[in-house]
Amino acid sequence: MSKLFNFKYLGLGSAVLVMGALATWAAVSVSTQPVSLVTGALKVKASSTPVGLVRFGLGADAGETLSSVTVTINNNGSSAATGADFTNVALYRDDGDNILEAGSDDLLVGSQSSVNVGSITTVTSSANNTLPGTFFITLATSASWSDTAPADSVTVSLAADGIVTSANSPTVTALSTSTLTADTTGPVLTTVAAQNTAGVEGKNAGDSLVFTFSEATTKPFLTATQLAATFTVNNSHS
Repeated sequence: MSKLFNFKYLGLGSAVLVMGALATWAAVSVSTQPVSLVTGALKVKASSTPVGLVRFGLGADAGETLSSVTVTINNNGSSAATGADFTNVALYRDDGDNILEAGSDDLLVGSQSSVNVGSITTVTSSANNTLPGTFFITLATSASWSDTAPADSVTVSLAADGIVTSANSPTVTALSTSTLTADTTGPVLTTVAAQNTAGVEGKNAGDSLVFTFSEATTKPFLTATQLAATFTVNNSHS
């Protein structure tokens, strides 16, 4: 009787030990350490689409999920940007090509519209958060984001404990982005130069005008009719 009781006790103890061991098997790994997507000074328009800040990848050996990410937005130099200058900080799940395509191929994981500057902002996941997966952290500016002096300019940092998962949250490599600075003043036309691209003396079909602006543009194609209607020169010529 006593021996049978001891056998059952040991069997129960074994079951507890096995269950404990199973619990420790659930783990999250870092398949890709966080990488800043803003590696140089970046000009950002007001009311922007999501701007990619950070990309990272997580692996898992069970049914773990990404719970949240936390970042800190800090003003750069004399900038006085506030949380009102941002629409949201968001998380997107990559479709497998490591290219941010927010709102199309990449799926929204979570979004935080209450954005802080100088203290942490946490984005909690609400969908598309199963692991393994690759994710993007993004930032979108609002209409008040401005380059009026002092221009709004910030950096964004991710701490080593800034990524939280459903099990065994990983420690990652901390990072800070390069500066994101407001650019809300349109390009200014600086020079116009005629070029003899037709290769024939005089003004002929095939000649061109080269317009140089104060900053990069989308380089729209203009027809001769559009040029004549838009630009005029002295002596009533067009």
